[in-house]
Amino acid sequence: MAEEGLQLDEIVHKLNGALENLHTIGMCLTPCSIPGCPPSFTLEANEMELGLGVHGEAGVSRQKLTTSNEAVSIMFNHMCNPENTSRLLLSKGDQVILLVNNLGGTSQLEMNVVARDAIRWLESCNVFVVRVFMGPLMTSLEMAGVSLTILKANDEIISFVDAETMAPGWPRSYQNTSETYTTKRTEVTLLSARTLKLSNIHKQGQIGYLLDDGGATVFKSVLLEACRSVIGSRDLLNDLDCGCGDGDCGSTLSDGSHHILGALAKHDIDLCSPSNALFQLSDICQKEMGGSSGALYSIFFTAASVAVKEGGGLDCWRRSLSLGVEAIRKYGGAEEGDRTMLDALKAAADAFNQCDNNSVSGTVIKVAKAAKEAAEMTAKMTAKAGRASYVSSSHWTKPDPGATAVAIILEAISRVLS
Repeated sequence: MAEEGLQLDEIVHKLNGALENLHTIGMCLTPCSIPGCPPSFTLEANEMELGLGVHGEAGVSRQKLTTSNEAVSIMFNHMCNPENTSRLLLSKGDQVILLVNNLGGTSQLEMNVVARDAIRWLESCNVFVVRVFMGPLMTSLEMAGVSLTILKANDEIISFVDAETMAPGWPRSYQNTSETYTTKRTEVTLLSARTLKLSNIHKQGQIGYLLDDGGATVFKSVLLEACRSVIGSRDLLNDLDCGCGDGDCGSTLSDGSHHILGALAKHDIDLCSPSNALFQLSDICQKEMGGSSGALYSIFFTAASVAVKEGGGLDCWRRSLSLGVEAIRKYGGAEEGDRTMLDALKAAADAFNQCDNNSVSGTVIKVAKAAKEAAEMTAKMTAKAGRASYVSSSHWTKPDPGATAVAIILEAISRVLS
């Protein structure tokens, strides 16, 4: 402002006007500690502090730990609460500048997630986010948390914010360059296995052999039990993945299982057509599970869906498992004995091939037992593929988490079918 020739009283007037439209609120997961001193306040592992002070003062309320999206909503709802003396009044079409401040100990990944959720919240209120700044601008030592600042801005304020500065800590902004802004977004519906409703499948003609109502009910029970078992084993699988992996195998598979349960609840999986259902599971794993596990399970289910197009019975599921195993071998790059999920899958497929076709109960029990034994044997194997192959052999003391997950899933299936 001074460089544009404004007088001091004019600058003060404009800044005071900006302050009236400037609002900030913080949320943290941990307190901060002055070196040599205890934490300024305490938080349980499942708690968040809303409205904390940047000098480490406790906030206005304590919240249960939740998602970034929900935390952002809590912060903005408090900021805009008409019952608060100091509150932000937002109207449709307002232009705002958003500042996402790192309180000191928040990772860049988490900062990006919070920024995304904040932008989405504001856009849902039909507010135009013209600039976004993000970084550690006002920190509170090592505190894990963020503060969100909103400045309602006109074109003049935006021009001041855009002015060049030599301040080394001031970040570059995300700039919305749209000449016009519309709050109405175009909804695009993608036709995919995940979004394909049962009514559409029936109209297009189902693929492969069909299950009757009783068979579809059993199929659903199998999926429910498998997903719940994986979710219940999340911590075990994460523990097995520590040291030789990223420590998130259980979380990754649990996330995918939650999405499958959600699809079942919404009737988005065609339980009458195993081929359709397996392909839909593949799509969910690819888009929702994440990590290498998501890719590998997607490959497995895609290949497995091919085998159940032509007929039913145990022969159908035997071919399905074998095709899935071969697909993972081909595209995953691992072989039997490399200490991966393939060891449990291959053992299961071999056991399946050695069983007669008359006893479903006996077959699934033998298949699950073979997978479990193979998974346990991976603790004695040398890792030759996957993340574990890059770490010291001193970490290879526990069974492979991927192989263990396969055994858990097959044990769940055997409980339903035996």
